[in-house]
Amino acid sequence: MKVDVFVIGAGVAGLTAAVKAAEKGLKVLAAEKGSGATIQSSGVIDVAGYFPPNHLLASASEGVRTIAEKVKNHPYSIIGGGKKAEPERRGQESERKVRRALEFFVEGMKSVGANFMGSLDENVLVTNFVGTFKPTCLCPFTMYNGDLRRLDGSSLVLVGVKGFPDYDPKFCAQSLWDILPRLGIKPKSVSHAYIDVPSLGGRGDILAIEIARKMDDPEVLENIGQSLQKVVGSAEHLAIPTCGVESPEENIKTLAEATGANVFEVASFPPSVPGYRLVKSLEKWAQKSGVSVRRGYKVLGANFDKNVKSLRVEIGRKIVEIEADVYILASGGFLGGGLKEEKDFIRESIFNLPVYSSDGVNLEEVYLEKLLSRKVFPKGGHQLFSCGILVDENLQPLSEKGEPVHSNLYAAGSILSGYNYMAEKSGMGVAIATGYLAGLKASS
Repeated sequence: MKVDVFVIGAGVAGLTAAVKAAEKGLKVLAAEKGSGATIQSSGVIDVAGYFPPNHLLASASEGVRTIAEKVKNHPYSIIGGGKKAEPERRGQESERKVRRALEFFVEGMKSVGANFMGSLDENVLVTNFVGTFKPTCLCPFTMYNGDLRRLDGSSLVLVGVKGFPDYDPKFCAQSLWDILPRLGIKPKSVSHAYIDVPSLGGRGDILAIEIARKMDDPEVLENIGQSLQKVVGSAEHLAIPTCGVESPEENIKTLAEATGANVFEVASFPPSVPGYRLVKSLEKWAQKSGVSVRRGYKVLGANFDKNVKSLRVEIGRKIVEIEADVYILASGGFLGGGLKEEKDFIRESIFNLPVYSSDGVNLEEVYLEKLLSRKVFPKGGHQLFSCGILVDENLQPLSEKGEPVHSNLYAAGSILSGYNYMAEKSGMGVAIATGYLAGLKASS
């Protein structure tokens, strides 16, 4: 098989890169062995929520600029010009590129019926299944009206589903009541309620995806609307754990009309329904753009000298050679399989590229356990989650000598070192920005 561009990975970074490369009419293949890490996400687009790790950012644009100016190994810094660029200029250039990439993503999602709301200039505060919050740049329409700042001076009812163990609205209500004043938000009340979902009653092991699929049934949705009418009282806001798979935006609007309240979806645990919807929307966007998206393709290794010649790919019981002119490595970190543990050390899975810590230390002889803190939630996060490969300003992977390893290989997403997406809340922003730019470079 021969293609123009082979993208290894079909998550946010990989498919954004694939779509951008396909704009020039190239034959693009995006392949992944499984469902990847995107489906494990909350479905929102975090760009920069905290920096330093304990400082809440009012806007992602501020975060991108500050990170690019101060952290030389961070992907935002690299796309802004790298270590040689003057800090202020690097910050400005990084923000410009991130903004352009996000606009590309938002328009792409809109073209397949998935509306992402928000702005690089103001983070949204969304609540989650544990009654806390996260700052995020963009979120689905279904969550956007749940920005916690809208609760100031009003009442909220958190609604759970009987038999759905993953979400405890009573606990979340108490948690939010305690947390919101610390954010300068003073609601009139935060309470909770439970409803039944038709045909799922009597069980104690209901899954979020089951509830979501039921809500796509007009009759079930009407029944849920009637149940919500009974619990809304005088509250202005209703939070529900999910709102559907196929028609989430329409379902939210229907429930809002039925209750007279602002109804919104809560960010959930992985594997989340919004994460699943994001994956499906990305695939639709890619396929609409002419990208061939394949899952069940396990890349075993590469044939290369100065250039990458081909990849050995396992498809079912067959092993085939796939050739391309350009390759984009968007295989992810540990969740995606781009990094692996091998005899207590960290290794890159396909090209045997050197792996580095966030501060640029080669990890070839560093035991994996040294990158984990004894604390479950250490300040700044575990070093393990900021490990990856080094790239230059063109997003080409570097050797130990600091030179591009292969002239036709680019990289994007969480395979890159230099940032801790969990601590910074920057994962999707890095994925979209580097994916966009890698796709642009690959098609040049």
